Amino acid sequence: ACMRYYVEHGGEIPTYGFTPDSSYPVVNGEKGIINLEFCAPLCQTGEVMGRKIQSGIAQNSVPASGDAVLEVVDDQTGEMLAQQGYAPRNNVVKLHCEGRAAHASTPWEGENAAGKLLRLLCRLLPAAADGPLGFLAEKIGKEWDGASLGIACEDAPSGKLTCNLGVLTADESKVTVKLNLRCPVTVDGDRIMKQVQDMFQDAGFECVHSAHRRGFYLPKTHPLICTLSEIYTRHTGEQSEARCIGGGTYAKAMPNVVAFGPNFPGDEAREHQADEYVRCDRLLQNAAIFLDAMQELACLAVHEGAV
Repeated sequence: ACMRYYVEHGGEIPTYGFTPDSSYPVVNGEKGIINLEFCAPLCQTGEVMGRKIQSGIAQNSVPASGDAVLEVVDDQTGEMLAQQGYAPRNNVVKLHCEGRAAHASTPWEGENAAGKLLRLLCRLLPAAADGPLGFLAEKIGKEWDGASLGIACEDAPSGKLTCNLGVLTADESKVTVKLNLRCPVTVDGDRIMKQVQDMFQDAGFECVHSAHRRGFYLPKTHPLICTLSEIYTRHTGEQSEARCIGGGTYAKAMPNVVAFGPNFPGDEAREHQADEYVRCDRLLQNAAIFLDAMQELACLAVHEGAV
């Protein structure tokens, strides 16, 4: 129903950002999600040439590892690299950086291997520091808050902007980078996106893809939020505090829709994992909560016109 509404009202079928997965209590706001892909030519000079770079598999995930292949064309340079612990074999040096995976909505929980790899490459390839790789290392690197890009911001409902360098690839002539940004619910995401695009363009990059799923925010006093909060408390005995998240659910697809369940606080999140399951008691509890919610919201819509 959400997808049909989205398309009928002029939207394109989204390729990311929507999911039914969420948790209690009610989610009254979701950060806007911006995906950007840039590419730039690599004009390499010097005694060490980059042949291949690969880090990350998805924009919405912090890269857990990064690899690069360098070709050394000068014996003296090879000796210098060997002294730093990177001895060439058949004039080839292979680099590997370990990070820690995390979701792009909570990048502080991980360590970006792509950023580590960029800094290492700029140290071993002095000429790279003045080109696209140097720009990426300086303006993003291992940062996740967009500070060096000049887009760091936050608000009270949803916290800080996050910027994740999710995918980094390069060959001998071109570098490609994919970013995932999560904008606070009260911040103009279009302005943030344009600012990043302009900065990359000034650095010699071309934006080859951009997408913006705008966030939303309903005050905690909104009838929809109050009703769902009361229902959750009624069924669990726990006081409910609405919250904003950095993830994206179907709530972004149409107005006056929010994420509500099905995971309970403290329970293990099993969605999208091996042996996905739900406890029978939680399944029945969810059914009771959803039934109550549909009845209450139907009455609210009819009698108050608030939903």
